[in-house]
Amino acid sequence: MPKARRDQSSKKGIPYSRSKASTKKNDDLTTIKKSTKPITKSERIKNAKITDQLDDLMNDFSPQLLSKKEKKKNQKLPVKDIDAEQREYEKTQNDMEDALSLLTRL
Repeated sequence: MPKARRDQSSKKGIPYSRSKASTKKNDDLTTIKKSTKPITKSERIKNAKITDQLDDLMNDFSPQLLSKKEKKKNQKLPVKDIDAEQREYEKTQNDMEDALSLLTRL
């Protein structure tokens, strides 16, 4: 059975347009309404307890929240230290070459 054809005359020129009434309603929903009621004593006590708990938790976790120490960037070493490190490196390289030559003889 063939499908029914759509009626071409029902199409609008604009695919979608908002009505002014719906946009006004959405604007009213997005604005925050201030409460005209004053805060009661029990609410103040609850708020104080919650803030105390938050302060305690922040004190407990503050060491974990601290940023890590930055790495030292290319500090200039004294020439004596560099020379000593270079000599030690060359000594270990020579020892490794000697050990390798002894192993090859075996």
